[in-house]
Amino acid sequence: MENIAQELSFSAIQKKREAKINAMKDKVFDVIVIGGGITGAGIAWDATLRGMSVALFEKNDFAYGTSSKSSKLIHGGLRYLEHKEFRLVHEACSERRTVRRIAPHLVHPLMFLIPIYKGEKPRKIELRLGLLLYDALASFRNVKRHKFVNAKKALELAPELRKEGLKGAGLYYDLQMDDARLCLENILSASQHGAETLSYAEVIALQHHPENHLYTVTVKDHIINTEFTVKGKIIVNATGPWLDNILHLKNPQEPQKIVLSKGIHLFVPRLSTENIAVTLPTEDKRIMFVLPWNEHYTLIGTTDTHYDKDPDHVFADSDDVDYLLRNLKKYYAIELSKKDILCTIAGVRALIYSPKKRTADISREDKIFVTKDGFISIGGGKYTTYRKMAKRVVDIIVKKFKPIPKPQKCRTAHTPLVGGNIPLDFDTWQQQQLPTLIEPPYNLDEDIAKHLTNTYGTRYTKILEIIKENPESKNRIVPNDYYIYAELILALKEEHMFTITDFVWRRTHLAYHGNGIDATKNIGNFLVKNLQWPQDLVTQQINETIELIKRSLNF
Repeated sequence: MENIAQELSFSAIQKKREAKINAMKDKVFDVIVIGGGITGAGIAWDATLRGMSVALFEKNDFAYGTSSKSSKLIHGGLRYLEHKEFRLVHEACSERRTVRRIAPHLVHPLMFLIPIYKGEKPRKIELRLGLLLYDALASFRNVKRHKFVNAKKALELAPELRKEGLKGAGLYYDLQMDDARLCLENILSASQHGAETLSYAEVIALQHHPENHLYTVTVKDHIINTEFTVKGKIIVNATGPWLDNILHLKNPQEPQKIVLSKGIHLFVPRLSTENIAVTLPTEDKRIMFVLPWNEHYTLIGTTDTHYDKDPDHVFADSDDVDYLLRNLKKYYAIELSKKDILCTIAGVRALIYSPKKRTADISREDKIFVTKDGFISIGGGKYTTYRKMAKRVVDIIVKKFKPIPKPQKCRTAHTPLVGGNIPLDFDTWQQQQLPTLIEPPYNLDEDIAKHLTNTYGTRYTKILEIIKENPESKNRIVPNDYYIYAELILALKEEHMFTITDFVWRRTHLAYHGNGIDATKNIGNFLVKNLQWPQDLVTQQINETIELIKRSLNF
C-alpha cells in the first residue's frame, strides 16, 4: 500500500487542500453557496450544470446536520393531507419519481402498512379517501396504487402487530433512501462539473462591495488551520438550522426567519422478517414510522418538538426515547426497551418562523428570501423536494441577477447523479453486476457485493480498482457487517473524508449498527498502519468518534 499511503497520508491531504484553497483565492465565483446539506448541495449541482462557477462551503462534514438525520425516506408526505397542503404533497410525489430516476441505486421502493383498529383512528373511510387522494396527487404514477387488506393478511405482512381489535390495513408505497450519501452524491456531481466544494470550511464573515457588486467571504478552514477570502457575485445561504446565524453576519438586526424542530430516530435489531414499513398514529395526532433498515435492523421515528438550543449539538433525551417506545407499544405485541436500542440519531428541522403554532403544525413548504444586492436565503422545505427547491433558487439567480450571459436550462431532473447512470431498472442491473464482484478475481461475499452496488451504483468499479491494487482492502472492517476497507480508501481519495467520524456516521452507517466502537478502533489502526496518519491525530479522532457513539445512547 505504499503508493496509496503517499497519496492519502494526512500531510498529503493537507497539501492538496492548501493548493485548492490557494487556487480559489484568485477567482471570482458567480455563486457562493454556504451550507453543505442537501439543499446547498442541490443548488451547487444545479448552478454548475447551468454553466455558472460555484464555490460551496460547509463548516462541518457534508450532510453533518439534518441531511443525515432524517427518516431516510423520499415520500409525498401522507400526513400533510390532513393540513390540506395539497401543493406540497403533489410536488413531493412528483419529485419522488425524479429522485428515483437520477439516483436509482440510493432510492428504493418500500411498501407501507397502516393498521386499522376498531374504535381508533384512522378509520377505514378516512384512510380510503386519504390514500386515494395520495395516489391522485401522484398522478396515479406511484410504484403501485394503494389497496386494503383484511386483518389476516395484515398480520402476515406485519406479524408483530397487536392482534386485538385489528380490522385490516391500508397499503401504499413510498421510497427509502440513504440520505447522507444522496447529499454527498450531489456534492460529487457538482465537483465533477467544476464546482469547488469544501467541508470543514466555516464562513465567519462576509462583506458586500456596492462599487463592483461583489461579495467578499472570509472562510476559516479547520483542516489546515488557516483563514482565507474568496469573492462572489451572488451569495446563497442554504444553512438550514443555521440560516439566521448567517443572515446576522450580513445584518445583525435581521429579524428571525426560522424556528427549529427536533426529531430523533432509534435503531434497534430487526423487528420483523418482512421487508415492509409500518405507519402508526401517535398520541399527539402525528404519525411515526417503523422502517426496515437493511436485513438486520429497524429504524423508528420520528419526534417533532420545539428546539431552542445549539443546533450543533443535538441528541436524543429520555423524553424523546420514551415517546417513541410508548407509541410503539400501543400497536406492537413485542416488548422493546431502552436496552434494545443500538443507536439514536437526532437532528433539527428548519421551519419557517411562525409564533402561533406548535412545530408539528408548521408547514414544511420552503420560503426564499432575496435582497437587492444578491443575497439569497432559503429555509423550510423537506428532503424529498430538495431538487425543486434548488431549481427555484437558481431560477431566481438566473432571472434576477444574470451572473452569466447565456445560462443553460435546468437539467437536474434528467441528469443522473454520479453512480446513477444505470440504463436498466436497478434490480435487473444489480443482478447483472453481481457475478463480476462475486466470482474471481474479486471473490467478494454476496452481502458485500450487494452493498457495494446499492451504495455506489456504477461507481462500484472504483472499489474493485482499489481491491485489485490492494487485495487486503477487501477485508471487512468488522466481522459482522458488510463494509470493507476499500471503501475507506475511496472515501479518502474522492469523498471528502477527513475524520473517522465522517466515515463511521455518514460515508457508512457503522455507528447505527451497534458495532461502531469496534469499527472506529479498527479504522484508526488501519489509518496509522497503512496510510501513515499520525498516531496522536488518530487517537484524538478515535476518542471523539467513540464519545459521539456513547452520547447517542446517553438517555
